This record gives sequence, structure tokens and C-alpha cells, in this order.
Amino acid sequence: MSARDAVERVRDHRGQDDMADREKGGVPGAGTGADADHHKPQLDRPTQTRIGDQLRSMYAELMDQPVPDRFRALLDQLDDPENKSKADREDGQ
Repeated sequence: MSARDAVERVRDHRGQDDMADREKGGVPGAGTGADADHHKPQLDRPTQTRIGDQLRSMYAELMDQPVPDRFRALLDQLDDPENKSKADREDGQ
């Protein structure tokens, strides 16, 4: 598994958390800071895109590196449906 695959798995989980936030009436990924609702981007879209492209090119080689076994095991635990159901039961107590 490459680091790129690991990042995608984390994004998938983050998307699930965002859906849960929406279901609870919250704003996905908004954070809990006092000014989280008032945050506005300071950079225009083309600048944000250019910075994103540059960062992706800088980290492209890193993203193709293999993920350490320890991190892979943690990601596998996140994907395990038994762990998810156990966590749901603990949240309900």
C-alpha cells in the first residue's frame, strides 16, 4: 500500500465523519473554535489552486512511498466492521 492509498482511506473515513456531522445538524469539518463559523478564505481560488498544485508536485514522491506496517495495521483497524460496531456500542452507553 502506498502513502497515497493510505491518504485516500483516511479521506474516506473523514467523509463518513462529515456525513455524521451533517446528520446531527452540524457543519462538516468546521471545527470547534470560536470563530469557526466566521472563517473566510483569504486567498482567491486561482491562488489556492496554484499552491495546491505546487504542494502536490513537491510531495508526489513521498506519496508513492510504502506505508509502514504499523500505520497499515491502524488503517485496517479503522476498516474493521467489528471495531466500528464495538465503538458504536460504547458511544451508546
